[in-house]
Amino acid sequence: MAGVIMVVLGLLAAEDLKYKAVTVWKLVLFGLVCTIQAVRTGILRQSIEADTFLGVLFGIMVLLICVWTKQLGAADGIIILFLGLVGGIVRILGIFLAALLLMGLCGLILMMTGRVDKKTSMPVIPFVFLAVVWRGL
Repeated sequence: MAGVIMVVLGLLAAEDLKYKAVTVWKLVLFGLVCTIQAVRTGILRQSIEADTFLGVLFGIMVLLICVWTKQLGAADGIIILFLGLVGGIVRILGIFLAALLLMGLCGLILMMTGRVDKKTSMPVIPFVFLAVVWRGL
C-alpha cells in the first residue's frame, strides 16, 4: 500500500510542478489511500497511539498555517496531514524538514543562477515527494 501512496503522491507532485495546483479528486484519492493504509496497519482499528495523534496534530497545525498565512496552498497542508496519519510524528517531522532543506537548496541554486528571484513561489508537493523518497514512509 505504501507503493500506492508513493504513486499518487508522485502524480500530485508532477501536477503541482507543472500547474502549481492540484486537482481535488487526486487529493481525495491520496487521502483515501492514506486512510486505508492507516486502518490496514491497525492504527485506527485499536487505539490511536500518541505518535499517530501527534503526527495528525502536526498536519492540522501546518494546514491551519497554510490557510491563515496563504504562503502555502491548502493542498500542501492536507498532504502533510495525511502523511502524519500514516507515518506518525517522527516520520512526518523528518519528511517535512527534509522537504524544507531540499526546497532551500533548490531555491538557492535557482537564485544563484539568476533563474528566479526571492519573490518567486515554488511548488511544495514535489519536494515533499522527494523527501518521502529520501526518508521513506
